[in-house]
Amino acid sequence: MIALVVLIGGAAILLIGWELGASLFTSLVPGQVTTKPNTAVCFMFSAAALLALQRSSRRERRLGMACAGLAMAIAGVTLAEYVFDWGAGIDELLFHDAMSAAATSSPGRMAPNTAAALILLAGSLLTWNVDLRGLRVTNVLAFLGGLIAFMALLGYVTETTSLAGISGSTRMALPTSILLIALAMAVALARPDRGLPAMVASPGPGGHALRRALPVAVVVPLVLAWIRWRIQATGLVGTQVGIWISASLVIGLSVSLIVAIARSLDRADAERRRAERGLRTLIESAPDAIVVVDGAGAIMRLNAQAEALLGYRREELAGRPVETLLPEGLRETHRAHRRGFAMEPRPRPMGQGLELHALRKDGGGRVPVEISLSPVTLEGRGHVIAAIRDVSDRVQADEALRLAEERFRNAFEEAPIGMALVAPDGRWLRVNRLICEIVGYSEEELLARTFQDITHPDDLDADLEYVRQMLAGEIRTYQMEKRYFHKEGHIVWINLSVSLVRDSGGAPLHFISQIEDITERKRIEHALREAEERFRNMFERSPIGICLVGEDFRFLEVNDALCSITGYAADELERMTFVDITHPDDVANDAHLADRLFTGAIPSYQIEKRYLTKAGETVWVALTATVLRGEDGSVLYGLGLVEDIQDRKRAEAARAEAERARDEFFALVSHELRTPLTSIMVSADLIADGEGEQLTEEGRGYVEVIQRNADREMHLVADLLLLVQIQEGTFRVRLERANLPEIVDDAVEAVRPVAERRGITVSSRTVQTPRCRGDHQRLGQALDNLLANAVKFTPPGGSVEVRLGRRNGAAAIEVEDSGVGIPEAEQRQLFERLYRGSKTKAAEVPGLGLGLTIVKAIVEAHDGTVEVESTEGGGTTFRVELPLEEPEPTHSTHR
Repeated sequence: MIALVVLIGGAAILLIGWELGASLFTSLVPGQVTTKPNTAVCFMFSAAALLALQRSSRRERRLGMACAGLAMAIAGVTLAEYVFDWGAGIDELLFHDAMSAAATSSPGRMAPNTAAALILLAGSLLTWNVDLRGLRVTNVLAFLGGLIAFMALLGYVTETTSLAGISGSTRMALPTSILLIALAMAVALARPDRGLPAMVASPGPGGHALRRALPVAVVVPLVLAWIRWRIQATGLVGTQVGIWISASLVIGLSVSLIVAIARSLDRADAERRRAERGLRTLIESAPDAIVVVDGAGAIMRLNAQAEALLGYRREELAGRPVETLLPEGLRETHRAHRRGFAMEPRPRPMGQGLELHALRKDGGGRVPVEISLSPVTLEGRGHVIAAIRDVSDRVQADEALRLAEERFRNAFEEAPIGMALVAPDGRWLRVNRLICEIVGYSEEELLARTFQDITHPDDLDADLEYVRQMLAGEIRTYQMEKRYFHKEGHIVWINLSVSLVRDSGGAPLHFISQIEDITERKRIEHALREAEERFRNMFERSPIGICLVGEDFRFLEVNDALCSITGYAADELERMTFVDITHPDDVANDAHLADRLFTGAIPSYQIEKRYLTKAGETVWVALTATVLRGEDGSVLYGLGLVEDIQDRKRAEAARAEAERARDEFFALVSHELRTPLTSIMVSADLIADGEGEQLTEEGRGYVEVIQRNADREMHLVADLLLLVQIQEGTFRVRLERANLPEIVDDAVEAVRPVAERRGITVSSRTVQTPRCRGDHQRLGQALDNLLANAVKFTPPGGSVEVRLGRRNGAAAIEVEDSGVGIPEAEQRQLFERLYRGSKTKAAEVPGLGLGLTIVKAIVEAHDGTVEVESTEGGGTTFRVELPLEEPEPTHSTHR
């Protein structure tokens, strides 16, 4: 690698020198011959070839051969130019050389000895794997090429120019000789498997000594020759003295080198001894049984694990042939194998698939083992270290596997899904019971068919394409849903999973098919698709807005109705959140509820809120929101139903305004009527009291009419004022212990005269006497209104009954009549303000529809309830329930 780095770097420096015109880069010594550009290019090609030839890829090795061929071609053409004295035109393709360049016969042309050395070295690369009777051609050619370069380098050292070139031709440059030597070393050391390179690369003491001595043996003579030459060139000494000086220096340096090598060998021997001691320690600590055998097959050493495995003590086996540990019938065969191994020792790892056995002492039985062999050198002689591993557990495991395979065959037959072995041409080879049930054929009937025979035509091509890909090795398994024809003719959907079993040579044996009946699942999927389609139609065509919203409040999908409500297109809304289009005053409440919805605090919510349309208008909507979750409880999306209630809100606002105006009117009218009515009633009373004796019978009748009507109107005004209080929320009751029987009796007696004039019987019945707290006056007012209504709507000859008792843990007052009854459709509106039923209007019964509204307000002010039960034509019952104060004793009275 170092030689390659020198080679590539030197060639690059040479080309840079030519580019820059720096002679120092191209000749090293000013005034000396330069290395030509073509020579540098050949160095580049040779380095690339050497790198590529050491790769494992065939393509890269071919590239290396091509590079070596180009280097040889350039050198060969140059050498031909010298031999045949002709110009090929390649010398100055890259750079122009001066005619007066030092020691250059032709401008830009490399020296002939340079071309010859490059041809030899390129040839060593082209013959990379060529052997001639054990002789490595590559190394021979590399040596010859390096020798030519070394002679030129020696000429420069000793100033013997004739060694650097041929007279009359270009001389080899100093950089060229150095780089050629580097190339020769790189080629030789790249294949250190034989000869001198193998010795140099050897890890043993000889290789170590050679690596130390070889540079000295090459460099020192050169240095000494140069020193002698320079001393003799001064004229101070003659040839004999120069020889004596050279011999003395060589002797001194040789002795020093021998001493250094001896010390190195001593250190290597000590290291070897330490390595052997380490090996012995390793043998003893190895988890496997270790037996060391010498070249003659005698047992030299074994560890404690070997003693335990084989049943021998170490001294019993020492020196005995290794065949002692083998069964009798294998000993001769093993001796032949051992002799062959000794001729070409090489490591043999565990797990070679050999069925080996070791024999325990005294007929202790055969032990199944695996053995690895490692040739080593101990004490200078070849040995073999055998690592023996007891594989009894694995053999037992193999037996267990065989049993497992047997169980698999049983499982094949009883598998909960269809199982089949199918030939590559589609024939059923083996089927289990369940697949026969799936398709309705017996085992014999299926085995007489192919899977193509029962596959639906629309699925067959896809199935066969998968089969082709699997047989071609493009896929290992496949899975698909397909249809079979049942024996009875109907379709059976199945999920098919297929794998392919091949023999040891890779040829297909059969398919393993797993067949699951998914007909029911397909039916459910079809129903689900229909349901999804219905939902999609409902979503798109719904008259109310529908949206799907993510946890980040962003619209995921919206329908046309929501787009119509908001004025935005669907793609615009799907880039927004519901917060973006919600009125600022409604955002906080809606976002809070949505957070609780997504976290699972609430299952759904309903609110009325305002949207801001794209046009900037405000629109009221009723929002119903819920969340849809996956099977694991995770949120999929929120679902919102949005109804435009803008018209309803306008109507409610108008109705509220009308009711407010009506309440104001009632208050005004009640206030304005109360004063004159009071005056009328006082005046009528004064006339009756002061002038009664002077009035005629007719006059007294007129006064009674005035008093009766004024009293009636005063009650009406009182009802109106009470209604205003109820609407304004200022209505209050005074709670004290209430005497409910008294209140009932007073109310019955008050209505009796009117009832008797109409021929109606009024009665009361106290089942129990409950005690409660209440406002005596207001409760009496409520009961008066209920009795008045009962008498109004009961025809002559009918009856009205008041019952007092307990019901559902509360005080109960029931007013039951035998009147015309109330239609069911009108019962929910009876307690609304100013409501008058259809029969009331048809019979022109007087009243404003305030009585039941006041009854409900009074009862609810007592934390009670009022309800009605009625059958049209079958009478009506009003029931008032009030909270009890405490339990009362039971007694019964009738009136």
